[in-house]
Amino acid sequence: MKHLLLAAIATFAMASCQAPSGENIGVITPTPNNGIRYKRHSAAGNEETRQRIVAAFAAGPGGVEKLTDDFLLCGSGCWSRTNKSGLEASTDYIPATSHTPVKGGYVTREGAFVRTAKGRKAVSTALSQMAGIRPTVRPLTQSELETLWAIVPFDLEDPIFVVEAKGHRVVFDFGSSKSKKDLAHVEDLAGIKL
Repeated sequence: MKHLLLAAIATFAMASCQAPSGENIGVITPTPNNGIRYKRHSAAGNEETRQRIVAAFAAGPGGVEKLTDDFLLCGSGCWSRTNKSGLEASTDYIPATSHTPVKGGYVTREGAFVRTAKGRKAVSTALSQMAGIRPTVRPLTQSELETLWAIVPFDLEDPIFVVEAKGHRVVFDFGSSKSKKDLAHVEDLAGIKL
């Protein structure tokens, strides 16, 4: 019952986040445990997505941008590296605050819901700079899965990968998009300690 209540609250929080209010949005996050909800897809479908990611990085920022959904959740690890000059809050993005559980409390982190082509281009450029043109694209490790589960307010679903290069481990989450083919969520796990 407790998990159903948390899921309902998280779903409401995500739906509320899409309102163009321009206000910071508090996100409720579950704590990591063995009850991670992760829906896996076929190996063939996941490999097709992995190949699309590899090809997108080889093409540069424009290729990465073509992967994105209309509404992209950008976690603080990626948002902090995004050049926000020329972007306007409430027009190009909605600031989003999350609370990551750590020993002894929570760490507040600032990310954004990016909702315009200009915003998606800025994030894509940051991702390309972080990973270069030949990053390693691989499934999440158990530790990364537990970390991701602790910082997102939704169930996890394939296709979901880590793009790894230059000390970064960026989650590329396609499973949160309606089509399962558009990049809906990115986050750099390299600096997150639970």
